[in-house]
Amino acid sequence: MTDAILVLNAGSSSLKFSVFLDRALAAPQLALRGQIEGILTKPSFAARDASGTTLAESDLGGAMQPGHQGAAGFLLDWLEQRLGAQRLVAAGHRAVHGGREFSAPVRVSAAVLDALVFTAGIGENTPSIRARVCRAVAWLGIELDESANTDGGPRISRAGSRTSAWVLPTNEELMIALHTRAALAVTA
Repeated sequence: MTDAILVLNAGSSSLKFSVFLDRALAAPQLALRGQIEGILTKPSFAARDASGTTLAESDLGGAMQPGHQGAAGFLLDWLEQRLGAQRLVAAGHRAVHGGREFSAPVRVSAAVLDALVFTAGIGENTPSIRARVCRAVAWLGIELDESANTDGGPRISRAGSRTSAWVLPTNEELMIALHTRAALAVTA
């Protein structure tokens, strides 16, 4: 029996998910991913395997209770049927945090910020959004290098910037799965 780790990313109107198979000595392997969109209005479900092949696609209509709780319940029921002999051992949720040093809310300033790092999704793939963010936080000492930003970095701030800005390709779901596996090892 292979263990599986569920990774969740809940938004205001969607629930995105990935399932990784946990091979103890290797990095967890992506098995499937998908999302439930429109969870407060007109929910729809889509899931694909690691190669992108569609596993399921449907308008959920009355098939689930509205809201995040209904979406999570639908997803867990679907996964129970889909995973078969694979045992779901944990779920990790995407959270933004400041590491060990900043575990509570803190006012962002140049004194607490070493660098601004854009990862995955929009941050990794959309130069116009990165430019807007860097301009909005220029008071932190970030001087955007427009050419480097257009080229995708990795460094997108000028060399003399008081605070640097970077674009780092990241597989957020895999990182969450790895952290979730590490948390399981601590509690075992």
